[in-house]
Amino acid sequence: MRWVLAIFALPTLCGCAGTSDNSALSETTGPRIGKPQSIKFGPKANLGLLNGSRRLHVGDPWKEGLSFYAKPENAADIRDVPPGWETLYRGRGWQTNNESFGILIYEDYVALAIRIYEHADEDFFNETLARYQARFPDLKPISETAKVARYLFAQENKDRLMICATRAYAGDLTITIAVGHADVMDGLHMSPDAAKVDAERAENSFKVIG
Repeated sequence: MRWVLAIFALPTLCGCAGTSDNSALSETTGPRIGKPQSIKFGPKANLGLLNGSRRLHVGDPWKEGLSFYAKPENAADIRDVPPGWETLYRGRGWQTNNESFGILIYEDYVALAIRIYEHADEDFFNETLARYQARFPDLKPISETAKVARYLFAQENKDRLMICATRAYAGDLTITIAVGHADVMDGLHMSPDAAKVDAERAENSFKVIG
C-alpha cells in the first residue's frame, strides 16, 4: 500500500481493503479529494508525530521531516502526492510491507506527515494511543463505541493530529497517525466530520458483510 492512498481513502485502506472481499464497500468508501490550496503556516503548535522525546511538527523543514524516522534498509522510496495536487505539493517518503512514512511538502516545509503501521495488534495500538494521549491530552475519539474504524483527533489553531485504527477480517489492525495543516487535511477527507461518516459506514458495511 502506498502511503498517499491512505490519506484519501482511509476507511478502505486502513482496514477494509485488507479483507478478502471489499466489494460491498465500493459504494460507501473511496477517494474523495478536494482541490489543493495554498496555505499559510502559523506559529508552531504543540501537536506532532512522536519519536521518543522528539516531535515532528507542521511547518518543520521538509528534510528534517523526512529524516524524523529511521528508514528501514528494505524500504522503497516513494514520492507520491494525491492526484491533482502536484502543482502545489511534493511528496517524499518510504514504505515496507509493514510500515510506511511520508510527508507532503509545501514551499519546502512539512504540510502533512503520516505514519502507517500495518498488521498491528491491539496491544500495539493501546501502547501507541497511551503514548500520544499522555503528550496530547486533548486527543479525543469521535466515537466511544466504534469497533471497526476508530478515529481520534486533536487540533491547535490550524494544526491537526489524527489517529485512525481499523480492523481487517483477519483481526489485524492498520494504524494511521497523521499531523497536518487543517486546510490540507480537510482537502484530503481527514477531518472529524468526515471521520464520523466513514466510521459509521465501515461499521454498517461490516455488519452487512459479516
